Amino acid sequence: MRRGFTLAELLIALALTALAIAIMSEGVRRTIDFQERLETVRTERDTLIATSGAIHSRIEHLVPAIRTDQDEGGSPQALFSGDSTSMAFIAADPGYPSRAGLYEYRLELIAQDDDTDNAEAGVLRLSRRPIADLANFSAATGTAFQSWDLPLPGELAFRYGSSPSRLQPDWTDASGFPHYVAMVSETADLPVMLTRLPRQAPARTPDTEASQ
Repeated sequence: MRRGFTLAELLIALALTALAIAIMSEGVRRTIDFQERLETVRTERDTLIATSGAIHSRIEHLVPAIRTDQDEGGSPQALFSGDSTSMAFIAADPGYPSRAGLYEYRLELIAQDDDTDNAEAGVLRLSRRPIADLANFSAATGTAFQSWDLPLPGELAFRYGSSPSRLQPDWTDASGFPHYVAMVSETADLPVMLTRLPRQAPARTPDTEASQ
C-alpha cells in the first residue's frame, strides 16, 4: 500500500499553490489600484466642485458698476478686467459671514511649479478687500487684500464672451461687461463652470421716467 507523496508530486503541488497565490495577489493589487484611482477621481471632482462653486458664488453677486475715467477724456470704464489667468471685479457681499458691503475681488489661476513634488496642478487665489470709493478700483494703494488659496485638480483658464458659444481668453471691452464668464480645461470639451453675469440696469431717460 502506497503512503505519502513523492517528491515530484510535492513540487507540483507547491508550484500550483504558488501560481494560485500569484494570481490572487495580482487580482488584489488591481482591485486596490482601481479603488485608489476611483478615490482620486472623486477627490478631484469634489475639489473642482468646491472651487468652481466659490467662484460662481462671487460672480453671481457682481456689481456691473461703471465709472467715468477723467484721465481717458471722460470715457466710461467698466469696473471689470479679465484674461485667461486672472479676473477683477466688484461684488456685493450680503453680510454673512463677512461684513455686508462692496468688495473688490481678484481671482488668479496660479500654475504649480514643475520643480516641486506637490501633486496639485495649481491653485486658485481668491483675494478681496472692502472698497468704499469706486475710483480706487485696481489701485495699488488702499486697504490690503485678504487672500485664500483653493486647490485645483488640473490646469484651468478663464474665458469671456457675449454667448456660451463665443468665448475668448481676454476681455478687451473696457466700457462694458461680458455676458458670460467660464472656466475651461484643455482636457474637457465643455466648460468646467459657466456663469451668466448680472446685467446693468438700462439708463433712465426723460421718456421712460414720464411713462412711469
